[in-house]
Amino acid sequence: FWLLMLITFRFISGTTHLLVGGSSTPNAVPSFLTAILPQISTSLLALDISANFLASLSPALAACSCLEELNISANPLRVMPEFLCQLPSLRVLLADSTGISTIPAPLSALVKLHTLSIRRNKMHALPSWLCTLPCLESLLVDGNPFQGPWRALVEPLLAKSPMTPAYP
Repeated sequence: FWLLMLITFRFISGTTHLLVGGSSTPNAVPSFLTAILPQISTSLLALDISANFLASLSPALAACSCLEELNISANPLRVMPEFLCQLPSLRVLLADSTGISTIPAPLSALVKLHTLSIRRNKMHALPSWLCTLPCLESLLVDGNPFQGPWRALVEPLLAKSPMTPAYP
């Protein structure tokens, strides 16, 4: 099946959306992405690779210069890759349930980021540079074990806002 998809994708130029979230063959997803992303890196606008048991993301993703929406939720990443800062058009980043505990400072370069969802992770605090993102309008953080002053700051805000859905 994947070989057929690879052959098919070679003939589809201008692919804008690639939705492989919750693939029935998650072991094939890393090699599939490594093969496909370079071919569609200049046209891809949205990529959903959620729930594929990915422990890391393909560095080929960094070449997707037009990518606006990225869903990496429900993958055991534990670390958000710094190369995501090389996605200048990124507007939506969904990284729920990935096990991350920090957001790397280079991601402050994502000046078009409108929505950042980091729900149900291991965040104890939020980086101060988040407030410098000029387009950030939606920051979803519920389900994180915030500590110290962050807990006191975040808990009242979460109590007043409706709970977000369990999965985007």
